[in-house]
Amino acid sequence: MPSAGPETGFTVPDVFSVRWLTGAEPHSGTTFEAVGSTGFAVLVLVACLLAAERLPRATAPLAAVGALALTVYTVHVVAIRVLMDIAPGTAQGPVAWLWFTLCALVGATVWRRTVGRGPLEWLLTWTSSRAAGLAPSSPAV
Repeated sequence: MPSAGPETGFTVPDVFSVRWLTGAEPHSGTTFEAVGSTGFAVLVLVACLLAAERLPRATAPLAAVGALALTVYTVHVVAIRVLMDIAPGTAQGPVAWLWFTLCALVGATVWRRTVGRGPLEWLLTWTSSRAAGLAPSSPAV
């Protein structure tokens, strides 16, 4: 059965009411909900930046995945596609998520420490530098 739409479960008055705009219901789009969500997102970013600054060794695998994001995402999509062809049931669920996460963290960390820039990140830098007429930048380490 198809979904009834994103508005399902939210009560919106038939007539415009200023009282509705003062609410902070999740995904309501009111000013208070938007400010609250933005504030929480900023708080999470600050916590992550503090953790990265104070615990650089502990957060190094996350930084490696972030530095190789395009490569990690692409490998993830290809791996899911291959798994769906070989054994469809193994490409979903919490165990698959855990394996994908561990492989991404370990693989990106090892690649970043031994090689440096990811292959797709290198290709993107090379092509965009050529298109802009710039000399390619040196690999980030």
